[in-house]
Amino acid sequence: MNSARAQPAKVVIRGRPLNCLVCGSDDFIHKRIALKSPLRSLLRLGWLNDSSDVAVCDRCGYVHTFIL
Repeated sequence: MNSARAQPAKVVIRGRPLNCLVCGSDDFIHKRIALKSPLRSLLRLGWLNDSSDVAVCDRCGYVHTFIL
């Protein structure tokens, strides 16, 4: 298991800087998550890719999910 932690960074979405919706921080850790089929089926999102980009707030941990 790799114990190295990713470095926080600023995130820009479609030309606009992202600030956390919970705490207002602008430092995030980029992750990629798998989207499970049952959830996609429930939300009628079956046309989406099998994964999604997320920005995890480095201060409070809130996960901002993006499907671009």
